[in-house]
Amino acid sequence: MIARALSFEDGAHAYDAYRPGYPQELLDDVLEFAGEGPYGLVVAAQSFHWTDPDTRWARLVGLLAADGAGAMFWTHWSLAPAANDVHGIREVYRHHGPDRTPDLARSGPSCWPADEIEATPGLVDSIERSYGWEWNLPAARYLRVLAATSLYAVLTARGPSHLFDALREVLGDHLPLLVETQRNLMRKAC
Repeated sequence: MIARALSFEDGAHAYDAYRPGYPQELLDDVLEFAGEGPYGLVVAAQSFHWTDPDTRWARLVGLLAADGAGAMFWTHWSLAPAANDVHGIREVYRHHGPDRTPDLARSGPSCWPADEIEATPGLVDSIERSYGWEWNLPAARYLRVLAATSLYAVLTARGPSHLFDALREVLGDHLPLLVETQRNLMRKAC
């Protein structure tokens, strides 16, 4: 876990350059929820899962002003199954990346963090929403996106990646990805 967290030290530029942005509608929703006092807003984008699970919610409640708002969001993507060689991609991971999970369709919705927000004393008005869109990009950029994620940054830091070389062989020139940004809002109880 420490190696994955530290992988961002050298990869911040790549992370910023290659990862997808956030939908404008999400940003508008967050500001509307925060209301007149956006300075009372605490935001965690693509990061809250890195905080200590034993203390993160109490720390968030402590950071929020009375009636302050919290917003957390992150983006997941998967290769569109109808436009990609799903079998070939699975085989590449089986042989070259068995400790990694390919970007294929997710297996159902996650209840995290909504379940923990609801169970946290001091947090109320929890609202969850997802924003979906399609993201088309060249295969070379897709591999740079992967390399900018913590799971792969550790792999690429060790030298040339056989996994990426093998993926180049099965990926098309352009990849449609199905993208979902999950957003959770909450407010500090008065």
